[in-house]
Amino acid sequence: MSPQVPPPRLSGGSHPPGSRVRPEDRALEAAIRELLAGRARTATIRPSEAARRVVGEVELPQRGRVVDPSRFRGPVRIRRAAGR
Repeated sequence: MSPQVPPPRLSGGSHPPGSRVRPEDRALEAAIRELLAGRARTATIRPSEAARRVVGEVELPQRGRVVDPSRFRGPVRIRRAAGR
C-alpha cells in the first residue's frame, strides 16, 4: 500500500518547476488567500467570492454556460476567461 498524498495546497507563490502558472492563476490565489485571511481559521469561502475579485480574468461555468458570479445558485467551477 502506498502512502496517501495530501491534497495540494495554495502555495503562496511557490509552484513546481515547469508549471504553467498564469497571472490570472496568481490573482485567483491571492484573492483566495486575502479572503481567508479576513476570516476565522476554520471558516470557508465561496468560489464566487474569489471570482468576483478577479472579474475579467476568470469565469464561472455552470452546466456548460458562464454565469454571473453575483447571481448564480448551485455549484460552479472556476476557469480562465475566454481569450486569456
